[in-house]
This record gives sequence, structure tokens and C-alpha cells, in this order.
Amino acid sequence: MFYFFTVTNHAYVVVKDGYPTRMKFTNRYIFFICLCISASALCVVIGGAVSFREIVYKHQQIQIGAVVEVIDKQLGSRQGSPEFAAWLPNLLRAHGIAKVEVGNDQGVVYRFNSVNETDAVRHVYYKYYLQAHPGFYVAISVLQPFHFMDYGFKSYLGLFLALLTVLVGSVISIRWLKRQFAGAEKLERRAKLIELGEIKNNAHRDLDEWPSAAAKVIDSLLVQLNDAQQERSRFDTYIRANAFVDDKTGLSNRLAFDNRLQSAVRDDSISSGAVMLVELAGLSEINHTIGTNQGDDVLIEVANVIKNFGQKYTGAFYSRYAGAHFALLFPQVSLKETQDIANQLCKVLNKVPLPEDIEHDDFYYVGVTSYLVGNKSSAVMDEVDKAVRAARLEGASGWYMFESSQPPPELAKGSIRWRAILEKTIQNKSLLLFLQPIYSAVDGREVGHEVMARLRDEKGRVVNAGEFLPMAEKVGMTLEIDRAMTAKTLGLLRQRGELSSPLSLNICANTILDEDFRKWLNFELIQLPKPLLQKLIVELPEEDIAKHQEQLLPALRALKGMGCKLAADHAGQNVVSTQYIKDCEIDILKLHPSLVREINSEKVNQMALRSLMGGCPDSEVELIAVGVENAAEWDYLKRIGVNAGQGYYFAPPKQVI
Repeated sequence: MFYFFTVTNHAYVVVKDGYPTRMKFTNRYIFFICLCISASALCVVIGGAVSFREIVYKHQQIQIGAVVEVIDKQLGSRQGSPEFAAWLPNLLRAHGIAKVEVGNDQGVVYRFNSVNETDAVRHVYYKYYLQAHPGFYVAISVLQPFHFMDYGFKSYLGLFLALLTVLVGSVISIRWLKRQFAGAEKLERRAKLIELGEIKNNAHRDLDEWPSAAAKVIDSLLVQLNDAQQERSRFDTYIRANAFVDDKTGLSNRLAFDNRLQSAVRDDSISSGAVMLVELAGLSEINHTIGTNQGDDVLIEVANVIKNFGQKYTGAFYSRYAGAHFALLFPQVSLKETQDIANQLCKVLNKVPLPEDIEHDDFYYVGVTSYLVGNKSSAVMDEVDKAVRAARLEGASGWYMFESSQPPPELAKGSIRWRAILEKTIQNKSLLLFLQPIYSAVDGREVGHEVMARLRDEKGRVVNAGEFLPMAEKVGMTLEIDRAMTAKTLGLLRQRGELSSPLSLNICANTILDEDFRKWLNFELIQLPKPLLQKLIVELPEEDIAKHQEQLLPALRALKGMGCKLAADHAGQNVVSTQYIKDCEIDILKLHPSLVREINSEKVNQMALRSLMGGCPDSEVELIAVGVENAAEWDYLKRIGVNAGQGYYFAPPKQVI
């Protein structure tokens, strides 16, 4: 590990282990102050040394000048040969002069020498021309001024004390500056965390933050941002609710039901299903004889009964289709199950409280029909409408089933047989994995795969997840299926390696909430290297995330902490607030096929999708369109900003061998 400093055009940069990280403002400021103090101290020391040297040499020159003046006067007072030898040597030694030569152009008058030639390098030489005797000169050699100086500790004591004073003062000043700027560092740290997206945990300031005005402004802006995001989420929910929800009953409207039915008949993972249409024939009599207020109360009561009834069945969808008509969709049900559901529906409708003089015998009629994958949604609704008319002709409240020329396959194996199939699959580890690629909307490259589960029944037929997962839920084996699916996916992830595209794994919300499963999953994940964990995407249904958000939050945060990404599947299928995207830190939204289907021509779907996209609080959330079937849909999705696409338009699921 190493550090070094460099200077850029904007700020100092610390390079640690080869990776540049920008210094904090306080550190930059203190570094600049220390640099200025060090430079000032160095300049003072160097300047003082130079000045002291010049003063010492000047003092030596003054002393030698006095000796030269004496020699000049002696030459004037003694005519002829001056008698310097008697008194001049003592004077020269007293002034530390080692060599003197007095002479003119005709020769040397006097010479004094008390030094060896080897010591001459340590001498300073001066030459003066006498003023009173032009033509005469005096050449003097004297030891350097610092030759006899003592270089012991006492000589440097003053310098050491000065430097120590500067150092202590600098340390005290730096500590004082750090204390003064501690609030600024806290404010800067919080600002950086907010910049990284950790807004929720840094929404409130520390009282020590400084400048306090800036901290208060950040708090105020964060509150306004949070309010704006919540208001945007409510507004987008309102837009989608008005597009797909009936305002009187709160159920889905006709458009939502048609979209769901159209998606169901094209979903090859579900081989068949049933559609029921409830007509409240007696509602018009209530409105006419008693009043519309009483009629609306009955309508809302029936809507609540149908809602509670539909919630008992996995994957059921219900709506107020038109006026006094309610439509229900039940995917992946057999003929016998359809008949049982119709009987149960009639029983709950018979319990609806009606006004006096209104009988249950001719109050409602239920039309029932079955559909197969590949049927047209319009043909299915024609059949169920015929069934309603047939039920009305029978003259009493009840249900009638349209006899289709293509009866649905017999799916009801019984709970015991399904449990045997599922247990055998898990025991033999024979769960089949299929991968469907996901392609980028920017450059068309493959950016990931969704992992899909399949199994073989006792006849060797490949059964889709849409068929066996509801049965697994009925027999209480969803947890075992999800665990087997997760184990196989993690094994596939290890096999594919770090350079492969990400894998998207679907897990039920109830499975994530199971404590034993979470412990097992955490143990499996911590054995994988970080680059592999970043290739794993955990998918949960959007409705389950919104419904169980508080319970799911610790588990989802643990997955995020390990490096996994989170995806909300079936986004847009139901009208829920998009606030969960921010709270759960969702990375990917996978649009439900009913929202994608024919979106290039469906204006309401376009409005709902744009509203959903606008409700994403984080621009980094990726949108993946699931169920793309043609180029027109894909072109429109790319144009409005969807990040990637998945569907039969690109490639069907392929089994992993």
C-alpha cells in the first residue's frame, strides 16, 4: 500500500494503491496551510543564514580595513624603509591575519606569512590599494570567519527552539482548524452519501454540521424532494388507476380485463383456463323501483364479494366489465375445477343482501366458458356472452357453461398425484432449466437470461411452470420447488463463469420470508465470489413486493449487500404505488406482457407505461419489456426509452443441457 500526492487543475489528489481519490476539503486546506508555513519557515532560515554570513564577513572586512589604515599611516610617518617587523606581526596576529604583503610596482616592501600552503584553502584573500600612497597595495590572507565557530548543540539551540516553536504552533493550529472544520467535513460527507443515492439514511443533519445555513438548506431540499417523489408516485398511480380501474367499484375495468385475457390466451406456459361473466339482471329493477343510490350500494356489495372470492384463487383476475356485468378469469384450471368454481361463485352471490321485494331467484346469471392457449380473446368473450344468454333463458339465477368444440385438456391430477410428481422431481433433481435471452434496446446485444423451470410428469410430458407452480402451492411444496430451482441456478451460474451474461431467478415472496430458506440462501451465496454474485438477479412479483414490503426489506437488503440485483416482475399488472422501487432499491422493472401487448396501437397502454416510467424515482432503474412478439411493439418500446426486451420476437426459451 502506498500514497503520494499530486496536483490537478482543480484540487489535490491522493493516489492510494494506484487509484486516485480526491482529498477532503479540510485536508486540502490544512495541507495548503502546512505548505505555506513550511515554506515561510524555510525562507526565514535561509534568509537568516545568508544575512548572518554577510554580516560576519562585513565585520571581518571592517577589522582588516582598520589594519590597512594603520599600515597606510605608518608608511607616511616613516620615510625610507618602514620598520614593520617590530610591531606589525603582533597587530596582525591579534586580528587573526595569517599573511600580509605590502608592495608596489617596483617590488614587495614587507611580507608576513604564518600559514602553511596546505591550509591556504581555508583562507579568504583581500587586496587593498592605499589612499595616502598611490601605487602601493596591501594583500591580506585571513582565516574564514566561521573557522573558529563551535558547532555543538548550544550553537544550534536557538535554531532548534525556533523550529520547535513553529512545529508546536503548527500542530496546535492544525488541531484547532480540524475542530473548526469538523462540521464542514460532516456536511461534505453527508453530501457525498446523498450524491451516491443514500438519501433515506442521510435525510436529517447532524447539529454540528457547518455552515449551518447550508445544512438547513440541504434538509429542506431533501424534504421537498421526498414530498415531490411521493406526490409523483401518487399522481402516476392515479393515472394508471384511472386507465385500468373502475372508479365506482375499485375493481379493474374492461380494458384491463381485455388486456389480461389477451395476454393469457397467448401465454404458452398456461395451456388453458376459464372465463366467467356475471350479469346482475335484477340491478335495473332496483334502480327503477327503489333508486340508484340503493342500486349502487348493491353493485358495490357484489363487487366486494367478487373481489374476496377471486383472491382465493392463484392468478385469478376480476373486473367490472360493463355496467352490471363482472368478468372473472381463472388461468390453469381443469373442467371439473371450473364447474366447482362456478358453483362456489353462485353460493357467495346468493348471500348478497338485497332490498325487500327483490328475489335472488332471478337476480343474477353466470356464463362460463373455457379457453385454450392460442384462442382469440374476442372469440372467448363471444362464447361467455352466449353462455350468459343461455343462463338467462333458463329463467333462474345460476350458471351455464358454453360447450366448446375444443374441450380443455384434463389437468386435474389430484393433490396426491401432483405431490408424487413434485416429490419425485425434487428427489431425483430432475427439474429442467430453460433460458430465455434478454436483448439490449441500445445495441441489440444479449444482456442476460431469465431462468425458467420445467418438469416432466409421469407420462414424460414437459410441464410449464404456469401449470405446476399453482399445484405446488396447493400441496404446500412451493418452498421445495424454489429451493431446488435456486440450487440449480447457482450451479449454472458457477458453470457459466464471471464473463457470462447475468441470470435472472424467480423466487416466491413467501419463500424469501421463510427464515430457514434465507439462512440456506445466504450460506450458498457467501461461497460465491463477488463477480459471480453481481451476475445474479433475484426476481419477485411486483404485487408481492408492494404487499409485503416491510417484511421483505431486511432480506432484500441482505441480497443487495452481497452484490445481487433485485428485479420486480409483472410490473404494471396491478395498480400499486411505485414508492417500493425507492424503498427496496429495485434495480430492474420487468413489464407485464399485458402492458406490452400491441402497445404501438393501444393508447391507454402507452399512457400507463409512460406513467410507470415517470414514476421510477431513480433514473438508473432499468425497464425490461417481457412478451415482445413483433417488430412494431419493439420499435415503439425502444422509442420511449425501454432498456431491454424479452420475448418470442427475439428467441424462445431453450433448455439447458
